[in-house]
Amino acid sequence: MMNKLRLVTMMILMLSFAIQAESCINVEVHGQGKPIILIPGLMSDGRVWQKTAHYLAKNYQVHTLSIAGFANTAPCAAADNIMPQVKSELLSYIKTNGLQKTILIGHSLGAFLSYSLAIDNEALFSAIVAVDGLPYIAPIFTNTSSTTVNDMQQQADYIRNMYQQASAEQMAYMTKHTILIQATSVKDQEAIIAMAKASDQKTVASALHFLLVNDLREPLKKVQTPLLLIAAQGAFQNEQSREFATALYQQQIDNVPNAHLITNANTRHFIMWDDAKWLMAETDLFLKGVL
Repeated sequence: MMNKLRLVTMMILMLSFAIQAESCINVEVHGQGKPIILIPGLMSDGRVWQKTAHYLAKNYQVHTLSIAGFANTAPCAAADNIMPQVKSELLSYIKTNGLQKTILIGHSLGAFLSYSLAIDNEALFSAIVAVDGLPYIAPIFTNTSSTTVNDMQQQADYIRNMYQQASAEQMAYMTKHTILIQATSVKDQEAIIAMAKASDQKTVASALHFLLVNDLREPLKKVQTPLLLIAAQGAFQNEQSREFATALYQQQIDNVPNAHLITNANTRHFIMWDDAKWLMAETDLFLKGVL
């Protein structure tokens, strides 16, 4: 009887380990207080939030997320359906750990996930800080807010196929092509390229495709949760370009209650690396005003 009991116990433990191994998210927790979840962007892991997490952990319980398949994080079984799976697992994590009125801070793709979580489960959240991330990414490439999912379907399929077939070197090369809009310092640029090179092609392809064929602008209009959208404008060469980008960002949150846009003319896409001090000052100011 004891042998059978031990066998059953071992099988349960093995099943538990298998479930954990299949998880598409990894979370590190630091600090105490009201919960904050930090969500990285495409081809990034939790390390991009290191300075931010250290600062916030003085006053909050900080949950720093890493997504399987991005940067040095091994891919999960749901690599070809990564966005819905990550959203599902993150929601489960929030509920399992009893997190109440959580603050979401997301960069780029992480901002999109934050919007999506709030749209479907608004009661769980108290505030959203979107760090250079939009409800719909396509208008940034087309330079018009009139772009729809139907307009992007063919291009989204092409991009997915391209990334699925890319080598690690090609992933790095494609990232180098846009590196000047990502970060200011050469050290940070090199880190971004390295994360792209280490990312799983299948996961990246799935995530990019999902972002291009899912538009959250309309459902976000029903969300009452206070929202701060932060736009990086350091890569633009003149005031006219900055004004155009500001209008494009503002149009994405038009008619969204309690949504506010601020811009930074000196930072690029990785605002948390280019100017962590400014980002935290603006985050503190926003949270003090809405919590």
